Amino acid sequence: MAGAAEHSALTGAILKGTATNYLRVAVKLVKTVMLTRILQYHLGVDFYGYWTLLWAVFGYAMLLELGFGRTMQKYTAEGVDTPERLLSFNRIFSAVLASYLGIALALLAISALLAVNLESIFRLPEGNTGYYRTVFWVFGIGCAVVFPTGICTEILAGMHKIHWRNWVIILNQLFELAGIWLTFRLGGSLLAIAVFTCANNLFSNIVMAAAIRRRIPGIRFTFSGLSVATFRRIADFSVFSYLMSIAALVIFRTDRVVLGACSGIAAVAVYQFGTRIPELFQYFTGQLTETMGPTASRLYLRGEHEELRRYMLIASKVNVFLGAGALVGAGFLAAPILKAWLDLDSAEVLNITYVMLFSGFLSVAFRDTANVFMQMSGRHRIIAVSVIFEAVFNLGLSLALVFRYHALGVAIGTLIPNALLALFVMFPLAAGHMKLGLWEYFTRVYLPVIPAALLTALALWGFRHFISEWNWPLILTAAAVAGILYPAAAGMLLFTAAERRALLDRCRSLAAR
Repeated sequence: MAGAAEHSALTGAILKGTATNYLRVAVKLVKTVMLTRILQYHLGVDFYGYWTLLWAVFGYAMLLELGFGRTMQKYTAEGVDTPERLLSFNRIFSAVLASYLGIALALLAISALLAVNLESIFRLPEGNTGYYRTVFWVFGIGCAVVFPTGICTEILAGMHKIHWRNWVIILNQLFELAGIWLTFRLGGSLLAIAVFTCANNLFSNIVMAAAIRRRIPGIRFTFSGLSVATFRRIADFSVFSYLMSIAALVIFRTDRVVLGACSGIAAVAVYQFGTRIPELFQYFTGQLTETMGPTASRLYLRGEHEELRRYMLIASKVNVFLGAGALVGAGFLAAPILKAWLDLDSAEVLNITYVMLFSGFLSVAFRDTANVFMQMSGRHRIIAVSVIFEAVFNLGLSLALVFRYHALGVAIGTLIPNALLALFVMFPLAAGHMKLGLWEYFTRVYLPVIPAALLTALALWGFRHFISEWNWPLILTAAAVAGILYPAAAGMLLFTAAERRALLDRCRSLAAR
């Protein structure tokens, strides 16, 4: 059993990871706001839609990942502090890296095949097919080169060094914004930003690799890791993690592909605009959960189940706290933000925003914490089965609705399966995993935030009722009022006095270092 010092170190790693996650999100928010406007202005609707389509299509490279990324994180979290553990780590590392190199070659072949048949797969604007094909092929080569180096992000996470990874990503985001802006200033086009983006991502992963080498000087590729025994050891977790990755890609990437194939590139752009605020919602609310995976894996490995459940309960409270507040704030301010940010007042875009915001809330409040803790605690099979069901339902419903409701139909096709899974599967599973009754779980985690959310909603409704012409100063003022009112009310109701004191003491300790 680990002592208080190790638990303190784990808590510190979680808080540092979470804090730098939010800093990373803040930088990404600024970058996204500025870059969306830059891309919209310089590329136009068709090229901008195609740029988002590229990211959606090559997101499917994760179909080839075989679940090894999360497996690498899990086995790194077990530690490399003894020669035996370092040897075991190097075998896992070698097997995963060799697999990634093979996947990169497969990605090159798939990119070539898709590029040759591009106009028969997507409804592209006439007259630019050759240029679209060139951009697709170049971006595919870049993704194939970058893909194997993605192992570095998983290793850093497993090392409880998410804050190291975050600092590199923050620099990556700043370089991306400055580089794309400069590219357009120098007369560059869609092809130029595709080349620059891939090169920037490769450089960031190389920096992470250098940090890992410094922390684990004994890391090395070994052919003994390319054995049947090694692959058999990681197969159980990897296979189910892979199935979850496939399902997640269907859920989060298929929407744009369905629209591109069934409704055209312009519909992809409409959907992209409608999902801008919900994507930022996900970034804001999902930062704690990401840091909990390595901690959950280590506590489960060492048999500290009570401590594991305590961490899970606190993480659930934090996610509900963040999700409810962000839902109320983003929901009431979505229309003014879209108008001030992108000069959009489209009812279709706004409806997509509302649907996807509520879907995001259900994910963060009912699913994300349970997914991470249960996956790292030996219950990855049931999580995989539930996510696969969601993916199949999501794709089928989106295809059924897209021809009648277009982009909004795809959004609804995402919401309904997510809602069913969140409320009727993950909610009772999470309660059972923490050994709580359903009512006790609801009253301890969800009920306390409702009065605070209603009070904040009333305040924001007042802003919307009395203000007819919005601008950024008014939006920021309303957000500041909500940002003070909601945490003050919800924090007192949701967290116990002991939890508040422990969190404040730990934050002061980290700030003093």
